[in-house]
Amino acid sequence: CGNTDCVVIAPDNSQRPILDSYSAGTWAAAEDNGFVCLPAAGYRNGSSVSYVGDRGFYWSSTAYDSSNACRVYFGIGIVYPDDYHYRRWGYSVRLVTDIK
Repeated sequence: CGNTDCVVIAPDNSQRPILDSYSAGTWAAAEDNGFVCLPAAGYRNGSSVSYVGDRGFYWSSTAYDSSNACRVYFGIGIVYPDDYHYRRWGYSVRLVTDIK
């Protein structure tokens, strides 16, 4: 990722372990095998931006209810893969594609 504060996600069928750090070559091979890096991008609420480089907030594609959407949230040493929050907040969206 070029960022030390991130979460690395491996595909379900991966035989490769997730490492604590990657060289450029090791990461290129992992990425070619479907690994994804989510950097600690923080979030936006109105004109305020918070937690950039410290925590990551990413929307999933699922609505929780009419006011909230599901999200993945991570901070220092913890990951919440099934949390939700107000849909009006500006979280990142990580676009991915299937490996062919």
